[in-house]
Amino acid sequence: MTKRRTEAKAAGEKVFASDTDLLEFIKNEIAKKVTGGEIKLKVGDLLKILEMQKKLASDSKAEEKFWEMIERIRQEELKDE
Repeated sequence: MTKRRTEAKAAGEKVFASDTDLLEFIKNEIAKKVTGGEIKLKVGDLLKILEMQKKLASDSKAEEKFWEMIERIRQEELKDE
């Protein structure tokens, strides 16, 4: 464990083993707030979360191209709004 993580844990801060774990925590917190009606998300926001999760989980070029395509579609939809 790094010095920063050790200090954070000692201070009672939440410590994540990886970026994937941090993203999963964020996703779950957002899901709680959406379900509770505290915040409302657009489809593009949800796609971005899923995109980040997939990028962290995979190094596949095919998947990277897929998510680039999703981002282009999302940007086009934003222009139309």
